[in-house]
Amino acid sequence: MIRTIRLALLAILLPTVAMSHATPLYTAAGFGTADKLVTFDEVSIAPGSAVTTQFSAYGVTLSADMRRDSLFFNPANFSGAYIENTGADMPHSIFFNGPVTAAGAYWEFNSGITQRLSAYLNGNLVESYTYTNGGCCESSAFLGFANSGFDEIRLDAVDGDTSFIMDNVSFRPAQISAVPEPVSLALFGIGALGIAVMRKRKHQLR
Repeated sequence: MIRTIRLALLAILLPTVAMSHATPLYTAAGFGTADKLVTFDEVSIAPGSAVTTQFSAYGVTLSADMRRDSLFFNPANFSGAYIENTGADMPHSIFFNGPVTAAGAYWEFNSGITQRLSAYLNGNLVESYTYTNGGCCESSAFLGFANSGFDEIRLDAVDGDTSFIMDNVSFRPAQISAVPEPVSLALFGIGALGIAVMRKRKHQLR
């Protein structure tokens, strides 16, 4: 009976694990008015000030060693205030207040630099990919993830160059449903199956 339950649980959980991967996102075109946008102009912060929790009311928190600045050149899709690193070692993260199913931001790096972007959920890796920047600094790339639940986007410097600027974070909060998750339903069903089998065996022993 225990072997049967284990096999049934494995058969149900494997498709769920396979669906946990996210898709790399290279465009903001799929975001609309129903989604969230943080421009970093929502709160008045002095240039050069550290930014961590100041935008949490808008759904976004930043890891340490990021600061607010204002544009001194004109990369595409940047506007007003933006975020830059302080030169400290990577990684740097964008944390969301809850799980999101799609999210990204506009980034600019030095020419030819490769960075790694990773999506995490509760500290567990969901997906990761690398991006190599072309020329700097009049263009920018929208980079993020879609099609899975995650609550953090983490940036690591592959080439050792930690310089970046970032602006206009778009994200889509996951819909909270009262319907039990597939894994919960699976465990409930397997538990019920186990009880039924045990009752049947007990009845046969009488």
